[in-house]
Amino acid sequence: MEQFQEAAVRAIAAAAGCSVSTIPVDDGIDLHVRYRAPGGNTASLDVSLKAVSSGWNASRTLIKASLSRQRYDEMRAVGTMLPQIMVIMDVPADPSTWLLSRHPYTALRHVAYWVSLEGEPENAAKSISVSAPAENIFDDEALCRIMARISGGGRP
Repeated sequence: MEQFQEAAVRAIAAAAGCSVSTIPVDDGIDLHVRYRAPGGNTASLDVSLKAVSSGWNASRTLIKASLSRQRYDEMRAVGTMLPQIMVIMDVPADPSTWLLSRHPYTALRHVAYWVSLEGEPENAAKSISVSAPAENIFDDEALCRIMARISGGGRP
């Protein structure tokens, strides 16, 4: 599931004109995304990946994934050097249905959603449920908007 999710995010980043590098040490950040705008401005973003096959609330307005408290605390820290987001991918439970290749296209069966945890409240639980709103679809257009905010000095 992790390799599938990384491949999907790489495809989204490529469509947005971004480069992606893998973080060799697993410290909770899975990918580093970078965009160089015409004129030389750059934007960088750290991405933590989570994949679920049944994380929706009853009204399908939020998709949830669990994080350790340590990782949650790291991601909620305000003013980190590099902005961070979590990408929660909704994938079918059956891996044989993740991909469909038929002429003239290949389709990845997933939808990814993003959330920034910066500034979220403290939580003493060992495992924290994190939610991304259904409207926060992580696609190439959303990534372009995120990178534009970052390159302008904002946060995701």
